[in-house]
Amino acid sequence: MDEQVRTKFLGDLGKYLLTWHLRSKFGINVSLVKVEGIDLLCRDEEGVLFPKGMYMAIGVRTRERVKDKADETVKVDWDKIEEASKKWNAIPYFAYIRIAPENGDATFFLFPISKAKTYGKKFNMRMVAQGLSNILFKIMFEPYPQLRDWRVTN
Repeated sequence: MDEQVRTKFLGDLGKYLLTWHLRSKFGINVSLVKVEGIDLLCRDEEGVLFPKGMYMAIGVRTRERVKDKADETVKVDWDKIEEASKKWNAIPYFAYIRIAPENGDATFFLFPISKAKTYGKKFNMRMVAQGLSNILFKIMFEPYPQLRDWRVTN
C-alpha cells in the first residue's frame, strides 16, 4: 500500500478510536472537524474528564509502533493547535495515539497544550506518562484467528 494512503488510514483510525472511547467510556460529546491543527472538538457536559461545559479542541497524532516504547519522541507544533482552538473558543489539547499491533494494544496520551509547551517541540512519551494531570488509557485487543481457506463467493 502506498505510504501516504497508509498514513491517512492510520490517522483516521486514531481519530475514530479516540472519538469512540471518549463517547462510550466517558459520555463526552465529540465531533470530527476539518480545521488545520485540530481534529476533534469535544464538550464534557458532566466534567468527568475535561472542565465541565467547556469546549476542548484536540489535535490528534497516531503512529504505529513495533513495540510499546515509552522513550519514543514526538515532534509537534503546539502553536498550530493553540491557534486553531481560538476559532472555537476551546481549550487546546493534544492526543498521541500509539498503536502496537504486535502487542494488540492502543495507548492514548491526552494532555492540554499549556502542559505540552513545558515539554518542548520535540518531547519524550515517558515524560508525558509520568505527568500526574495527563490523561492516559490503553485499549487491549485480542488477536483474531487467521481465516484459513477463506474465499469470496458469488
